[in-house]
Parts: sequence; structure tokens; C-alpha cells
Amino acid sequence: MGLNVGSGLPGTRGWDSGKPGQNKQVQKAFSVEETQHTARNVETTKSPETVNPVKSPAPPAETITKQPLEPTARPMTKGDIIDQLLQIKSQPSSENQQILLSMLEHGIEASSDSFENISRMLKGKSKASDLKSAIISHSKNLSTSPKSVDILSSVLSDNQKLAKLLQKTQQSLSSFQSQLLNSKELFSSKLMSLVPSILSEYDDNLKKILKKATRKDIDISQFKRSDFIYDSKALNGFLSGIAQKLSNFKNNATARQLLNKLFILKKDIEKSMEALVYQMILSKSTDQNHKIGKEEFSYWQFPNPFAQTPSNIDILIRKNNASKKKDIDPSKTKIILRFDTLDMGEVYVIIEIQDQKIWYTFETGKGETKKNISKLIPALQKAMAAHNYEIVGVKTLPRKTDIKKVLIPTIKLDDFSRIRTEV
Repeated sequence: MGLNVGSGLPGTRGWDSGKPGQNKQVQKAFSVEETQHTARNVETTKSPETVNPVKSPAPPAETITKQPLEPTARPMTKGDIIDQLLQIKSQPSSENQQILLSMLEHGIEASSDSFENISRMLKGKSKASDLKSAIISHSKNLSTSPKSVDILSSVLSDNQKLAKLLQKTQQSLSSFQSQLLNSKELFSSKLMSLVPSILSEYDDNLKKILKKATRKDIDISQFKRSDFIYDSKALNGFLSGIAQKLSNFKNNATARQLLNKLFILKKDIEKSMEALVYQMILSKSTDQNHKIGKEEFSYWQFPNPFAQTPSNIDILIRKNNASKKKDIDPSKTKIILRFDTLDMGEVYVIIEIQDQKIWYTFETGKGETKKNISKLIPALQKAMAAHNYEIVGVKTLPRKTDIKKVLIPTIKLDDFSRIRTEV
């Protein structure tokens, strides 16, 4: 009967996803009141002329049938939300109502188990983005990892971009290295010979990611998020050890300055790690019971190698639903790119691939983009032909795609109707 909101609803009630006010047939056997009148044999009185009694024909059996009532659909109301909270034995507070509404919006069944999981992840949290973060974590089967809520919430609320975070981390690292050279007297010569090489190796990794050079530097296959996260975590642990040593020099001004630079570096490394973990969480397949729509994507964000100032290029590649591993089928997939340009502003490029044929859709908010794209089509065709791909379609549209809505799809609450039937 459409999208089930949860078990425990009365048998005469249900929820459906549809336009408000729309009547929907519910194929359900209704109890029917039937009354059968037994046929009555009526004997005529004997007359002198009759030899045998004559029986009048029995009247036909009379059946009275009450037609089942059709279910009616109406828009969902606040009272319906309160009813459902009571059904799952939860207080109908305004906070709980908001949780339940958000669950419905993200396709989460309004069962007691799901509600309790999400409520537990929200304990002690007050940011506006925490609720959405908890629901995403639940849908990705991360209910037992409360840290995922903090990571998602931090990125969703701050909306910080990876390129700026990595650049800031690089600046903090450089500042810490300079201060470290002026603090040699605080450490042993053995430690001072080890620390610069560790910091230098991490700096090389940052430069490689931020580098604006060859195409290989933004090759997805060359960028291992898990490796960079592991290196960042190891460095942060090493810095914590140095901080503990520096705490022994409480009255030393040089130690305090170095400690201050160290804490700034640790914080920037943690934010960079969170931005990468955020991408990995969104790339994780959604539980089948919570999935909205048929398409799921793996997600990457890189510093844009073609931009003069720190900006990002977002890459989404559709997963292969036919595969148990939900891997990517290069011969049949969909790619969404988002990036910023000085001349055209924010641009989305949607690429659909079927065998060796490609369809391009460009979305932008600027009208002159269509003319610029038309000029570049011959060069694009030539470039793709070199890789044995044939461009069979190119079109430009006003911008309508939103990466967050693709990665975190929702249902319009206005499309929910309450189906009610009565006997």
C-alpha cells in the first residue's frame, strides 16, 4: 500500500505515498453483513374440488449485501504524527515529532527500533544538522558508530571544502615546522632528527593532492582516501606525544608558542580527515530498506587542478545495481561532475555512458554558456574519439541538479497521504 510508515498501526489504518486527497483502492476483504431468509412453504386450504393439496411456489431467497466502503486518502496531519509516536510508545514532544517527520522524509520506516536508534545517536547533540546526520548514519548501517554523526554534522553545517581544508593544513604544517626549528633546545637530538622527516613526508602528500599539474594527479585510481586518512591519524598521534613532552615546560615561552602551533595543526589535520571520511560515508551503499530511488553513487571530492584559487571538483559515479559488490561498470554508467569556473560560474556536467556511446548534459546558471559549449563540441568529440568513444548527444540546460539531493535523496512530505478505511 505504498510506503509503509511502520508496524503497529491499527488494522483499519495505513500510510501511503501519493498526492494528498487522492483516493486509492485498497484490495482488502471487508466483513459483509448478509441476511438469508429461508423459503417458506405455504399450503393452500383444501377445497371440496381438490384431491391433492397444491403448494404455492416458494419466493426467491432475499439477500441483503452491504457494499464495502472505499478507503479515502487525505493529507498527513500533525495528529497522525502524534498517533504514530504513541503507537511506538514514544512521547509526542515537538522534538520527537521532528525526528519522525525527518525519518519519513528520508525513507526510514517509523518503527520503534529505528526511532530508538536515531534518538540514541542524538543524545547530547544540539546542532541543527545533527538530526539529518543521525538519519544518514542510520540509513548507512552506522548506528553503532556515533562518531559518524559528528563527522557528517560538522561537514553539513560548516560546508567546508576539501581544497581549502588541505591548503589550511599545509599552511599550519609549515608554520609548525618553522617554530620547531626555533625550539631545538626542548628536544633531544635524536627526536629532532626524526620529527622533520615525518613532517616532510606528510607535506609531500598534501602537495601531491593540491598539485595543479598533470591529469594523473586527479586520477581517482591514484587517490587512496583510506591511505591518507591512515597517515593523518598516525601523524596526529605522533603530535599528541610531542604535546605531552611540551607540557613539562609550562613556564617556557618557546614551548608555549610551539604547543599553540601544534594544536592548530592537529585541529586542521582532523578537519581534513573528517572531510574525507564524510565522502566515504556518502559513498557507502544505503540499506535496501531505506533506499529512495534506483540510483546510487560513489562520491569523491578533489581540489580542482584547473582553478587559480582553491576550489573543488566533485565527482559522482553511478554504482552497478546488478552487482552484489555495488561496483562500477565502466561500459554502462553515469558520471556527474560539479566545478566552478571564472567565466561560467558553477557548472554541472552529466555524462551517460552506454558501451562506447556518450551523452553529455551541461547545466549552468549562465545563459552564454550554451554558446561557449557549442564552440567546444568539435574538440570534445575529437578528444573522446581518441579513447574510442562516440558522442551521440550534447545539450545544455539551466542548472537543476544538486549533489546533496543526489547523494542524500528525500521524499516530499506533501506527497504523503493517510489512507483510512472503516467497516
